[in-house]
Amino acid sequence: MICDECGAAPATVHLTTITNGERKERKLCGACLAKLNKLMISGELAGLLSGLLAGPQQSAERAPEQLACSRCGRAFDTFQKTGLLGCAQCYRDFRKYVEPVLNRIHGHTQHEGRAPMGESGALAQHRQLESLKSKLRDAIAAEEYEQAAKLRDHIRALREAEPAPVQGGEPRGG
Repeated sequence: MICDECGAAPATVHLTTITNGERKERKLCGACLAKLNKLMISGELAGLLSGLLAGPQQSAERAPEQLACSRCGRAFDTFQKTGLLGCAQCYRDFRKYVEPVLNRIHGHTQHEGRAPMGESGALAQHRQLESLKSKLRDAIAAEEYEQAAKLRDHIRALREAEPAPVQGGEPRGG
């Protein structure tokens, strides 16, 4: 089989794409596949991300056009075009607009992947503390004060045994 793109090299990949119900099959060599990947990453991926960000499922609330990060100055519309944020503060400043997108793409907004070496224990403890704080707020709101006291004590015990803070995490607070 010869590559459909260059017509010279032997095809090593059979690529099938379906766009708007139309099926298209191509046989590609390694070099042409690499070119296609480069095009998709540089141009089409940005379009795909902006499509996800401006998709019909997005919440009715739109980000103001002049919205920018308070730390690095990256404009929110740049994030919409590229899918890239400039710094950790961008996540906080754009949270209201980014969280629905992350939820739609990943199904959650908390990182669920691997942690850097040596951080997994501290990260697990940080997550446990955040979960307990959330349960504590819920118990107080439901006026379940005995349960709230138990949760408060559990949080205190964990904090006393807590290792160094997780980098990039939110500041600690009650």
